[in-house]
Amino acid sequence: MIGLVFRRHVDWIAGKVQIGLATVLLVYGAALKANSADYDNFPIIKSTLGWFQSTAWLALLVGPTAVGILQWIRKRFGDPWAFKSIQPIMNEFRNEVFSGLSGPLDHHRVTLFKHCKGWWGRGKLKAVVRSDHLTKMNIRKFSAPDDGDLCEGVVGLAYRSREWVMVPEPGKTLPALSKFSTDLDIQQYARATHDDPAFIRKYLRNGKLPANCYAGLAVQVAGEPWGVILIDSRKPGSIDGQKLDKFKVYGKLMQPLLERM
Repeated sequence: MIGLVFRRHVDWIAGKVQIGLATVLLVYGAALKANSADYDNFPIIKSTLGWFQSTAWLALLVGPTAVGILQWIRKRFGDPWAFKSIQPIMNEFRNEVFSGLSGPLDHHRVTLFKHCKGWWGRGKLKAVVRSDHLTKMNIRKFSAPDDGDLCEGVVGLAYRSREWVMVPEPGKTLPALSKFSTDLDIQQYARATHDDPAFIRKYLRNGKLPANCYAGLAVQVAGEPWGVILIDSRKPGSIDGQKLDKFKVYGKLMQPLLERM
């Protein structure tokens, strides 16, 4: 997940360069209208005008292209204001879902994933905002291609749906995994979460513990799939399915912000 400070720096630099390029294009436009013969008594001005006029074709070709590329970069990294505004919504969402629960904040999280299209129908669900201030680095990207059967994880399952997807199903539990877990438990966990057993084994070897319950909801913008809100917790049964429907309103509240991300 790219940090907000980095997004601000990219947006500021790209914006200033865009302004500079626009100014240069205006100067070239003015130089093309000028008559160098009017400046015979001013050799420096005349030679400068001549240089501008002789290179105008290159500036008019490269300039607009460069401005367009910079605009794409700013759009690619998203509006920093939108990211800053959506962070408190994620924090409040987490507080509402896990009200009354104690323990570390990073054991009960809400993460917003955005679907990024790739070549030949490939796609990824990438984390863009996570509640609170921890576990924000190196968040896993989940495959979400055109072939829905190949979507990874609970995030992928939610992306394929229009309602809340809960894992495990009500009345069931996931195996409590650790680095000492059996292969049978890992396989069972992987099937329930629609994940790769090899990834889970690697995750456990690195000393990390996966969540024990999940809930995911696909988010739409302008009627089109945009991404997924994922809730996860290490405490089994801590996500109350009967409360989740009222949180669909969060997706609607975020839509104006999501359009700028």
